[in-house]
This record gives sequence, structure tokens and C-alpha cells, in this order.
Amino acid sequence: MAPALWPTQPYRHPDLEERFQPPENLQFFSLDRGSYALRYAVCNNQDAKALIMICPGLRRPIEGLYELMCQLLDAGYSVACIDWRGQGESPRYYEEDYDLRGSDGFDHDVNDLMAWVNTLKKHHDMADLPIYGFAHSMGANILAHGCMQDPGLVERTVFCAPMMGITTPVLGSGPVRLLARLMMRMGLGHSYVPGHK
Repeated sequence: MAPALWPTQPYRHPDLEERFQPPENLQFFSLDRGSYALRYAVCNNQDAKALIMICPGLRRPIEGLYELMCQLLDAGYSVACIDWRGQGESPRYYEEDYDLRGSDGFDHDVNDLMAWVNTLKKHHDMADLPIYGFAHSMGANILAHGCMQDPGLVERTVFCAPMMGITTPVLGSGPVRLLARLMMRMGLGHSYVPGHK
């Protein structure tokens, strides 16, 4: 089944410079994941040499990547970008507080990535195009895990400031992992950080 168009489509904001406007022909789609749907964008270039799949970092919506998309289109590529769960117009983990990111773990995001890649290949006339990954921060972590699961997922990758782990300068990563495991065992795995209001 072909992906449905997302209810809202890109709009040109009159107060923004041209470089921050959406690329022409950009369309938003819905990636059905069963209990939720993710928003993603596709912009085809008729003479594309490859599809560049943009995997954004934490809290970076598709709209924040319009300038990069336009540059990639001008360089002869088709582009696609996704709003991971918990950012952009994709659904939130905590409906009562829209600004909280939340997570069900990176495995969940990696599964979303795999479904997105399959959808791009099957439904957007890109089956014959090589797919390159361009990933920043948390998106780089998700794409790296996806490539470890399926080494043929993309032909090339660019990781920009990849988030490959979290450390604290004072404690290091060991005590942080121990605290996280303890919180999980206490049934507080879905609780937000202490002191958050």
C-alpha cells in the first residue's frame, strides 16, 4: 500500500530568506508504524544520481533542514528526511507534555529507520537509485545501528558529529549506566529526568 500524504504540506513563510524556504516539489508523507505514524519528506530530482536520506539529530525537525535539502538537490540528488518519533510533527511519547522527547530505546528508532528505507525503495520511484545516508548526532547513532543490522542498507554514509555514547565528565559512563539499570528495575524506565517540571 502506498504511503498516505501527511495532513499538512510545506508552506512558504513570507518572513524567511529564500534559503530557508522548502524546496519545490517537497511533499510530506505518513509512515504507518501500526500504533503511530511518522512524518517524512521526499523531494525527487528528475536526474538524480542517488537518494540522500537525511537522518536528523535530536529535536531537529524537517523544516530545520530545508537549506541542506536545497543544496543537495542543486548538487543533483533526490532527498528524503524524517521526523523521528518525539520530534517535528511526528507523535510524542508523552502526550501530556509536548516538549518531552522520551524514547523506547534505539532499537525502536532503528526499526523505524528500516521501515522508512523500505518505503522509500518501494513507493517513491527510487528502487534503482543508490541510497546514501547523511546523519547527524542521534540520527547518526540510529543509522550506524541500522547499518550494523543490515550492511547493505545504504551504499555510503556521512556521519556528522555522531552521538555514539553519553558520558559525564565527573562520573564517566559506568555510574550513569548503573543508575539507568537501577531506575529500569524500579519500574521507572519511562520516567523523565529527576527535577523536571
